[in-house]
Amino acid sequence: MTVAATGLAVAPQTSASAQPTVAAIVDTIPDLSEIDPGPLPQFSEPAFPTTRSTAAKAASQCQFGSFGTLKTDAADANNIMRGQARVTQFGTFKLKKNPSWRYTSSLDSSGNANMHALHWALPLLRYGLRTGNTAMVNRFYTLVFDWIKDNPPKRPRQSAAYGQIESGFRMLSMACALAGPAPKRKKLKAALKTQATVAAKRWGNVNNVSFLQAGGIYSAGCAIGSSKIRKKGLSRMAANSAKMIADDGSVREGSMIYARNTYTWTQQQIARIRGCGNAVPAALLRSNLIPDFLAHGMRPDGRYEALGDGVPSKAQVDESPAGSSMRYMTVGGTQGPAPQFKYSRYSAGFIFGHSGFGQNRPFSDETYYSVRTGPGHSTEYHAHSDAGALTLASKGSQLLFDTGQYKYTNDAASAFVYSRSAHNNVSLDGRSAAAPRPIIVASQSTDDGDLTSLVDGAYAGTQLQRTIWYDRLGDYFIVMDDVSMDRVGTFNVNWNFGRDRTVTVDGQSASTSGSGANVSVFNVGNVVSYTVGAGEQNPYRGWNSSKYGELVPSPTLRAHAWGPSNRIVSVIVPRGAGVDPSVASATGTVTPTGAQVETTIGSQTYRIELSTAGALRLPDAPVLP
Repeated sequence: MTVAATGLAVAPQTSASAQPTVAAIVDTIPDLSEIDPGPLPQFSEPAFPTTRSTAAKAASQCQFGSFGTLKTDAADANNIMRGQARVTQFGTFKLKKNPSWRYTSSLDSSGNANMHALHWALPLLRYGLRTGNTAMVNRFYTLVFDWIKDNPPKRPRQSAAYGQIESGFRMLSMACALAGPAPKRKKLKAALKTQATVAAKRWGNVNNVSFLQAGGIYSAGCAIGSSKIRKKGLSRMAANSAKMIADDGSVREGSMIYARNTYTWTQQQIARIRGCGNAVPAALLRSNLIPDFLAHGMRPDGRYEALGDGVPSKAQVDESPAGSSMRYMTVGGTQGPAPQFKYSRYSAGFIFGHSGFGQNRPFSDETYYSVRTGPGHSTEYHAHSDAGALTLASKGSQLLFDTGQYKYTNDAASAFVYSRSAHNNVSLDGRSAAAPRPIIVASQSTDDGDLTSLVDGAYAGTQLQRTIWYDRLGDYFIVMDDVSMDRVGTFNVNWNFGRDRTVTVDGQSASTSGSGANVSVFNVGNVVSYTVGAGEQNPYRGWNSSKYGELVPSPTLRAHAWGPSNRIVSVIVPRGAGVDPSVASATGTVTPTGAQVETTIGSQTYRIELSTAGALRLPDAPVLP
């Protein structure tokens, strides 16, 4: 059997005519763990009972996520009354009777900006109305009007106050204020009109923040009854959706979590548009294709892979549409249809592979892998420098890790998390790296295995080509890295493991140990020098982040090799829980066009001739079933 290199993308086939659905929604700031997963409120039952027509329109916009009821409302409202305000996961700040609205060191950069979104104050209104606590409701409106007075568009207390995401969320918060028993309603409507007018003039089509601002413009127009402002919001949402959501449903953010967020935010806005009686722009309906993309990219443990600015969050049932492949992956294969493809390539820069979806072995034991094929941070804001990086889960455990998100800050740790050396790809010592989109030269799959090969132009004067063969028959990987530099230098092939793993190096091989499944890595062909590091800071090496703001020492294996030219071939074998490293071995020979690799796992031996043009199964291999 031969898998040849082609330009053919093995991509999911989805229908642009899919009917819109209102997904169950999560919170609107990146950490989505605190949302009440209850049913969506209906627009026929406004969140704030009132007979005012303006309030009814505003109520149609004040729905979902942090603009709907949260389990944390009681605690947050009481803490605000005590002078302590929480800005989601970005920290807390001391809230004075007359706030300064200026920078505070207790919040990170995102927290200081989101201070001006005002959504953190909504628990006062929601909980105050629900419990009849007039003091809380009055405090909410005092804060809103104080912010309006202290932060005119030309002289805000912080420059970030009029950032896109901040103004977008603030307009939704002010729509909620109009939906409630607001004093000085004319003043509040005038302020909301000003906010929308300024936002429309300053709008730029960047990424999700632009969509959130456009959505705020639309909601402001709906709340104050301005069709002109609504149209501005609609046109900007359509332009952003056409840019950010590819026609195959993949999202151009470089992060699965932000793809999930994009689905949440776009579905929320689709519902708001309908609630105000407008037609949904066609480009925005691409949102309905995102769940299939998320399903193909989901791990067997029901988590999103921690790519880019992402953490391995557990997918929630109520954020996945019923009857979808996303629901199937979320609940471990017990509801909905399985994803259509074991190998999928998406135009936003993702390749995903699966051994299966629970049909022939337990769902949680299936093998999953991801390969990043998109550009980095300078092009896609939430992406990292992870071109060609491989992550892997198999036999019930995550085995090869993405470093994760850490947090939005400007320090050495954050710079490391974004860098190539933090990911499972190739980095060069002493060389500055860019993060352009790699060129995919092979992308093909059969029942026998998957072949992916890409050329990575991260380093000027250097060509990197990574070729990955997933042997579906043997359930293992061959990764061939070709490096051609313009001068003699050292390069590194990096593999990140779990924070609870112990790594043992034995000559040209290494293996992890610890509870659950483990992994063995064999270097075959040209000799490398292996080192293991964890928790190092000068330079940074060996860290992992599984939630926002966290960075924990985690072992990383690094194969050091030398150039100007070299070819490093790594064989990666997942091992089940309790399986000794001696069960697997690999040898190989580098050839002019690639490598011949022989891998033994238990009593089975697999022989593959791999090149950048394809993979050939050599004689004496097991007979295909």
